[in-house]
Amino acid sequence: MKGFRSREDSLKLWLSFFLLAGAVLGTLFCNLMDEEMKGELLNLEGSMVSAAALQRKSFSELFVQVAAERLSTLFLGFLFAMTQIAPLLFLGALGFLGFSSAVAVCALTMDAGLSGVLRYALFILPHCIFYVPVLYVLTWWMPVYGKKLKPAAALALTALTVFGAVAESFFNPWLMAYAL
Repeated sequence: MKGFRSREDSLKLWLSFFLLAGAVLGTLFCNLMDEEMKGELLNLEGSMVSAAALQRKSFSELFVQVAAERLSTLFLGFLFAMTQIAPLLFLGALGFLGFSSAVAVCALTMDAGLSGVLRYALFILPHCIFYVPVLYVLTWWMPVYGKKLKPAAALALTALTVFGAVAESFFNPWLMAYAL
């Protein structure tokens, strides 16, 4: 643990490394899979989109579902931040984030070509504007400066997450409907 705090930027370097390593592994995973697996990945993506179109949830139902998922992830981040091995746990979490993001981008580019990258950008906007600061505070700022999670900070991070869930459930569907 002491190696992570030897310099202010060492944790940032390791977090970046694990995020990029996860992205490289996710890209390699998608590029090295056989054609049958690629077809299954594209079928899975298509079935998710068509199931969402057929289900037609109301905005309030979608908000409740999204908020529950994002707040449970935030709670897990709070638990990570309260442990002595928080940097190691966040390294693994960012590796997984890089891997899953790379798989999503690869699936979208397999389906739509280069415009798949733009689709991915539309999938994560505008709610990433709220989620990225929460991720930054939990994974880098708090460990580097030795800050503890206090109730006021937890409340502020929860409020940002709820604002992100509002943007994800209310604004993102309209953005996707008009852009695609």
